[in-house]
Amino acid sequence: MSDSGSTGPNFTFISDKGTKFQAPKGALSIYSPVFEKMVTSPSWMEFHDGYVRIPAVEDSSIQGMVDFICQTGLVWWSKDVKDRATYVVELLSLAQRFTINGLEENVRAKFQTWVYPEDAGSDDGLKRVRDAVDAVCQIRARVQDELWEAMVEKWTEVLNAEHPSGLDEIVKSHPEFAQAVRQEAARRGFQNLKLPSR
Repeated sequence: MSDSGSTGPNFTFISDKGTKFQAPKGALSIYSPVFEKMVTSPSWMEFHDGYVRIPAVEDSSIQGMVDFICQTGLVWWSKDVKDRATYVVELLSLAQRFTINGLEENVRAKFQTWVYPEDAGSDDGLKRVRDAVDAVCQIRARVQDELWEAMVEKWTEVLNAEHPSGLDEIVKSHPEFAQAVRQEAARRGFQNLKLPSR
């Protein structure tokens, strides 16, 4: 192996598609102890290679991680709603895998504003929330339990209280989500939540 990768100012991430993304080594060292080892420790293969391959992650998610580290801003709302669900799940996975300071919290906060039903009082708000829940439920197998459980808990609380009409139908249209909400309501002893089977 050559040390040529360790001499430049940038480190490279390579996706399954072969797309290359570069980030300054200094920024990587600040944001992640894992990246710090990759760019400063000769005992790590990535130090010598000057790159790391990131399999099974969309290019847009790798770009989002690099954008976060380089402080150029994450792109959230311009994405197609189905792509947004994958983006959120993959960004959280990258944040956890590489211990990226601040990214995990940022992703959780964005997820909450996206899928939580607080602003579903208008037709536009209801549609936005419906689309978000549909997208998350479609990729349920990839959604981290912590995101899923947070969504279930919040929806259970909202459905147990006075809430805009239409929210019940969103939940009932996804059997696994509806079952999880019913179980959470039973666990918490909520008496007001009425979510009949579809």
